[in-house]
Amino acid sequence: MADSAIHQWKCAQQIEEELLTLLHACKPTYEDIENLIHKLRTLSEKIIFLDFEFAAKLCVEKRLWHAHTLINNRYRKILGRYKNETKLIVEKRKVEKHYVDFIKTSQFFYKSYIQRLASHFSGIKGLLRVAGQLCLDRTSSGESTSVTPEVQKLIENSCHVTLLQLGDLSRYRNMLGTKKRSWEPAMGYYQLANEIDPLSGMAHNKMAVIALADENHLNAVYHLFRAIAAPKPDVLAPGNLEIEFKKILAARFTTKNDPLAKLMRWFILLQANFNEGIESPSIVELQNEVLSKLCLCVSEESYGNILEKFVLISIAAQYYSSQRLKDQGLEKSTEAMRVFNYHIDFNKRMMFQLLSILLPELDQHSTISKDTDEKLIEIHEKISIVASRVIPALRHYTLWLASSKEYMKPSFGSSQTKIQSKQLWISYAIVLTKLVNYFPVKKMATVPYLLDEDDKTIGFAPFRNTDLIKALDFYSKPDGQLKLHIGEYGVKRSDKDVEMQSRILDIVCCGIQLQLDREIPLQLQNDSGIPVFHFIDKNQVPSNSHSKTFKNSSTSLTDNDAQNNDLAVKVPDEMPDKCEESDSEDSFELSMNRMVDSLLEPSPNEPKLDSPESFYGPNFRATSEPLVRITNNASEYCLQSTPKLLPSLPGLYSTAFTPQPNELQKISPEGSKLFRHLSTFSPEKYDDQNFKVSAVDGINSYSFANYSSHRSSSKSFSRPRTRDTIEPISTGLSNYKPK
Repeated sequence: MADSAIHQWKCAQQIEEELLTLLHACKPTYEDIENLIHKLRTLSEKIIFLDFEFAAKLCVEKRLWHAHTLINNRYRKILGRYKNETKLIVEKRKVEKHYVDFIKTSQFFYKSYIQRLASHFSGIKGLLRVAGQLCLDRTSSGESTSVTPEVQKLIENSCHVTLLQLGDLSRYRNMLGTKKRSWEPAMGYYQLANEIDPLSGMAHNKMAVIALADENHLNAVYHLFRAIAAPKPDVLAPGNLEIEFKKILAARFTTKNDPLAKLMRWFILLQANFNEGIESPSIVELQNEVLSKLCLCVSEESYGNILEKFVLISIAAQYYSSQRLKDQGLEKSTEAMRVFNYHIDFNKRMMFQLLSILLPELDQHSTISKDTDEKLIEIHEKISIVASRVIPALRHYTLWLASSKEYMKPSFGSSQTKIQSKQLWISYAIVLTKLVNYFPVKKMATVPYLLDEDDKTIGFAPFRNTDLIKALDFYSKPDGQLKLHIGEYGVKRSDKDVEMQSRILDIVCCGIQLQLDREIPLQLQNDSGIPVFHFIDKNQVPSNSHSKTFKNSSTSLTDNDAQNNDLAVKVPDEMPDKCEESDSEDSFELSMNRMVDSLLEPSPNEPKLDSPESFYGPNFRATSEPLVRITNNASEYCLQSTPKLLPSLPGLYSTAFTPQPNELQKISPEGSKLFRHLSTFSPEKYDDQNFKVSAVDGINSYSFANYSSHRSSSKSFSRPRTRDTIEPISTGLSNYKPK
């Protein structure tokens, strides 16, 4: 078999040489080009299935795709010369027809290649799933071949690259500007490529280009950040992101009556200005606008996955800024540190806002009763519509909180940052307390498959942090294997309410695990029969009434990170897992069940709570007054029972995030303009005329990875260096000479 593969490889090299020579010719014909590329496809496929490792070593697939790229570039060059020729419409259509035929035959070949991979090699689940979604016949005329794990990885990588190439071919065809223009086929191939290798950011970089062609800047920014925040990031994505942010900053637009359009435009504008790293008080004003509009939109109406994209963009932006700081080593620039601080502070405010939206929903839609043991029992197992929108995003932010705990300490940062951190931890403790008491935690269980949001974020590096302990891994089963996907064989999807309860249980378990860390200002108590999470202020000495209760259990923060100087990014130590004190033979799942069960088991020596006042504290009133009153005296953040409730529609102008007097410049109601450094801000005064970007120009300004080209990967596919100066393929028109 090896000798046969070598012989076929020599033949393929001869065909490749003939093809390159023909492309150098003055007037090659379409028939000659098509004949040679067909022979090269056939020989390459034979080599691959004769000896897959031999073919991978010689880069047979890459060389074949490189030949396709050369031909594709020649067609595009010819069509570019016809662009301004209004008198040669017929000739242009003839070239377009040949170009479309070339793309169609290429698509047919690569789809057949995936079908043959799925039928020839057995036991590769990802490959079978892709073939099933493409509706390809997976039956084989011969016997299927088993392969080693090493070869299986090569096959999966081959399938991943082939799907990207199919997406590129669909995109090229769609760029011809036909009447039935649709990016769905290309997006479908890219999404399948992301499914088979979610750790790679290549597919997201290509999806960002399509988003830009559709003038959807939010999706473009989202996919570029996903391409960057991947375990195997696309090397072209950072440059493309800088291009996109420059376009956003240079654009002027006016807000329309659509509140969602306003919110999306302000959000991407905010992210673009964060990326600049320029200090300006107007950025705070823009943050206030974004968060207040977000609160209204989430509370009033559902907007699909917009909230999820906001959350993932914000977390990915912080991850990217931290990576840039680490790359700078000891010589960290002030600008890069400021960018990181911007993202940390904004994520704090985002999580606080989500907690503020969720808390009134828990109060409003909960029904409380007492049983014979005087315990408060939650009998309302369903949650409100607004809460169902917020909980998945809050679950994401729970992972963010755990991975960013190094910067979440109330003793970290400036005085304003400390206040924000305290406000966040207090709200987080209250929401955890209500979730624990309002839902049947002991009866709840996590679903055995990947939830929708988890399926989308398998390759999201901030959530797959190896420093996070096992209790905070939403993606793996107790044995460490990845959970099954919805739709796989044997997976029965649970009811939506069950899935939502699984999310709530994940949030609660994360809170339990976090409070075990001595550096986290959070503590869980169950002395009275009702589990309560408390915020612990290390600067506040407990009163006598609490001294006994917290004598041995209160946690305090160390002074190592109590600093107000410049931010120094470092990799946090692994969070200690104190659950490991149990018997080593106990499974992880059993340990977590014991931890959750302990929530509802009171200490025998402590009295039980008989009234709401004893649960909420002596100042309890059934009103909608603010939960925590922020003052200038930090000592007021004392250890206490769960405080009062948050307002039903929380704002930003009466919280710790409110800018202090003289902190913001006055904004003129007329003629306000946003400069690059955001000297002032007025969201209502932008002009939309220049905001739209040409689809073709936008695509040409982005960079693409050419997986088989011998060119530098930093060049745009629209400006190929290889064979870029050769004469075009003959059109058969003797009376036409290209300019």
